[in-house]
Amino acid sequence: MRMKFYLNRAVSLCLSGLMAGALAFQASGQTATIQGGDTYPSIHEAVAAASAGDVVELSAGTFTLTEPLVLDLAIELMGQGESTVISCSGLALGQNALSIAENTSGVTWRNFTLDGSERATFGIHVRPGTSNTTWTGLTATNCLQNGISFTGTTNTDGINTVTDITVSNNGLSGLGFGASQYVTVSNVTASGNAGSDIGIYIGSYDAQ
Repeated sequence: MRMKFYLNRAVSLCLSGLMAGALAFQASGQTATIQGGDTYPSIHEAVAAASAGDVVELSAGTFTLTEPLVLDLAIELMGQGESTVISCSGLALGQNALSIAENTSGVTWRNFTLDGSERATFGIHVRPGTSNTTWTGLTATNCLQNGISFTGTTNTDGINTVTDITVSNNGLSGLGFGASQYVTVSNVTASGNAGSDIGIYIGSYDAQ
């Protein structure tokens, strides 16, 4: 397995071990806008209306996730930084919050906080065969297992890039890699994760 970690500046790591279905959000005054297009009252409606290459921009505020969100086309989901929070308080216990479907290329997650609310198993989950995904300016916290989790990501068509993220107070690993490669990681701040801040797991994860 080939994995590169580029830690380019001060990184707080305490490595203590080695790891489109129905969509619904409830929002109070928050909006999701397709750049250059229409504005919607929920992430669900904006993502459903988006086409490959679109940017869905989330306003500041808290969006409460009531069903998992699975992206299966190349769109960017972009918040306003720490002021944009996706909360999992409305999820059924043990569901994954945000996911990229198998064999999907070109998804970007940018500038928001995913709060697992001690209900989501994985905050953001990447399934096998993904490529050319970008993760930047994210915080993933309070998940039952991994804040951000890569499972069987071995597609040689393009590198997955993770940079400038914070993972904290998750029940297993802050950032977890299961049987994955072709991922570059830089500028990670991690603390308070119960198992490890970065976990690398060797083996088959086909069942996940």
